[in-house]
Amino acid sequence: MSLDEVTKLEDFRAFCDRSQRKCPPGYDDVTFEILRFLQTTQTVSNSEVPYTHARALEIMEKHYDWRQETFPMPQEKYAPFLESGFFYVHKRDKQYRPVMVLNLQRVGQLAKKATSENMMNLVYATMDFAAERLMIGGKIEQWSIIVDMKDASLTDKITFQIILLVMKACLDYFPGRLYRMFIVNGGWTVSTMLPAALYIALDKMTTKRIAVCKEIPSLQLIEHIGAPNLEEKYGGDRPNVAGGRFFPPDMSLD
Repeated sequence: MSLDEVTKLEDFRAFCDRSQRKCPPGYDDVTFEILRFLQTTQTVSNSEVPYTHARALEIMEKHYDWRQETFPMPQEKYAPFLESGFFYVHKRDKQYRPVMVLNLQRVGQLAKKATSENMMNLVYATMDFAAERLMIGGKIEQWSIIVDMKDASLTDKITFQIILLVMKACLDYFPGRLYRMFIVNGGWTVSTMLPAALYIALDKMTTKRIAVCKEIPSLQLIEHIGAPNLEEKYGGDRPNVAGGRFFPPDMSLD
């Protein structure tokens, strides 16, 4: 733990003592989950919504309530959609961060048998799996996401809603986990409209993590993930993941 992190913790704990308040269970323990919330809250704060210890604690409390309501999640809420190819983990980037894929082409197909709530349950379950099983504390604590916009339309209400909900999951429910988001196969219109919409909806620090890849193969993707661990459809050397192989994820490295 760095000196800056120690100082942040001591200041926050002193605030809790003065105000006679406590962190929710499981935050200020050996996992130091508290640090993720302190750092994220400070990062997204601005002149309109300044950082305060009280605000950081409130965010932790809301997050605790959400987790209590959401997990453990009954398998029937997400398991039927694990092999849909809508949201899955596949390989790691060059710094060993898990890589997730949000394939919006599958939204229309999935919507015939699933609601947006079902889809988001799959997202939450997959992110939770990655956070609990695919990280190494102090070394690997973030992930990257590829958002595949092929044949997707921003005028489709469900598609745009899913994008915003996934961003909300990264910011509110799994704070500090998103390292980079790559938007691919969007075409000129989507590649222009979607970032503009996200820049309005999100804070400046988060938007800096979003990259629009206008061509495939993308040098950004290959430089970040590496061709050996990137699917062919994204310009890599790996065969595209097909039905029956989306879960459990293939995390082997070549």
